Amino acid sequence: MSSAEAQSSAIKLAIQEDMGALAALAAAEDGAARSPKPDRAIVKKGKAVSKAARPSVLANPPKGLSAAVRSADHMRSIPAHTPLSSVLAQFKEAETAWAHDKARLRREALEERKRANKLELECKRHQRALEHQALDIKALRTALKSRDSQLEAATQEDAALTIANLNAEREDLKGMLAAALQRLEAVDEMVQRADISSAMMEDKMRMLEEERTKALDAAARARTEVAELAESRRKLQWQSKLLEKMSEVQLKHNKRKSEAIRRLLSAEEHGQAHSGDLAPTESELLDDA
Repeated sequence: MSSAEAQSSAIKLAIQEDMGALAALAAAEDGAARSPKPDRAIVKKGKAVSKAARPSVLANPPKGLSAAVRSADHMRSIPAHTPLSSVLAQFKEAETAWAHDKARLRREALEERKRANKLELECKRHQRALEHQALDIKALRTALKSRDSQLEAATQEDAALTIANLNAEREDLKGMLAAALQRLEAVDEMVQRADISSAMMEDKMRMLEEERTKALDAAARARTEVAELAESRRKLQWQSKLLEKMSEVQLKHNKRKSEAIRRLLSAEEHGQAHSGDLAPTESELLDDA
């Protein structure tokens, strides 16, 4: 066996032994493409293994020889009697292709890292927006609760005042009805006395009959008064309902008035309203009052 063949066999043996180190390097490059920070310890370890695995025959190997091989199958497929120049040319081609792939993977890794950073910033921005929206919703709920409590207090106060007035009117009606009943009882007693005394006082029958007629007229008037009182009670009930509706309308009117006053105050604070524009608004408020 010539020295060239021995050197070629030694190179092929070294390349086959170096495939483990190349596999480690390829795994390290894949990890660098997937993660933002590549694991430098793995790359250094792979280079150290590749240097230790070379035999002493290749004291001065060509530059980039260990990085030129990409797969073990390709190296095993090279015939044993292939010239060393052809093998080195294939190594250089593989090394160039591998360098291009490595650069492409690095560019893709950088793009993916930029995209991930952009998505992370977008996510943080959306989170901040959601936090601001949650705070705004919480403030709106608090304002709504405060406004509802104020409206409820005002409504309860108006309702209590209306109920007190209606109770007073009801007591007055009860007194009037009691007086009417007493008058009816008195009229009935007078009629009974007139009936008893008619047998004893026949000469005064006509006068008693007239008094009885008057008493009946008074009773009719009393019944008419009772009917009128019932009608007035119904009217008072209707008026109470009307007062409730009017109170609701007054509340809405007061709310609009307060909003108008608030707008006027805001316009005065920002200096956007003029004295000529303010006078008609105040007159409108006075008309509403």
